[in-house]
Amino acid sequence: MKQLAILTIISLCYFTGYSQEKKGFWSLSFNLSHYSGLEMGGIRQDHFKYKISPGLEILYSHDINQNTQVKSGFSLQHIIMQPLGGLNRKGEIGEFSIPLLLTTPLISGTKSSLLFSAGIYQGKFLYSKWSQEVHHMWQSLNPEYIDDYSDKNFFMDGYIGLVYFDKKRNAHITPFIHYKFIENWMKHYRKSTYYGIKFGVNLKPFLKNN
Repeated sequence: MKQLAILTIISLCYFTGYSQEKKGFWSLSFNLSHYSGLEMGGIRQDHFKYKISPGLEILYSHDINQNTQVKSGFSLQHIIMQPLGGLNRKGEIGEFSIPLLLTTPLISGTKSSLLFSAGIYQGKFLYSKWSQEVHHMWQSLNPEYIDDYSDKNFFMDGYIGLVYFDKKRNAHITPFIHYKFIENWMKHYRKSTYYGIKFGVNLKPFLKNN
């Protein structure tokens, strides 16, 4: 966690300093992600189902050249695991990660643009909260009692997204897919691939030197 905090500070200081030479912008995004449980031969291997999980992302962007932007900042994701079948446990997991993304335009019009974005998210779990139903009441459960739980909680995701940017509203919508390159103990419960959608707004318009 200490290394991630240091990397975040370095990244944000670099981008903020760089903006003195080239104008950049901050963006704020809210996302909804969908995870899937493991299956083998059509049979679920885990005992949980996943609700749509909310997340928050703040990124700083600047130009590498006329056609490519680099983005970094931080991302927070809250994962909700509900009991499946007769299981009497549920869990909530928080993830913190540092994205490093490249974005390039596919189609650019006067009112809107379509962009392709790709990169990595590297991070770790912030918390893992579990509860067990006892006599029709939910009580806190030590995560160490969860099957396959360990302290292996770092991860790295590959990412691709298709960004629709509305120039008038300075807002964007991004369907995306993540794939986990570095797994952790959660690999026993969910698939490596998950998808979702982001709704975001640029906090400061991007300015170019003409």
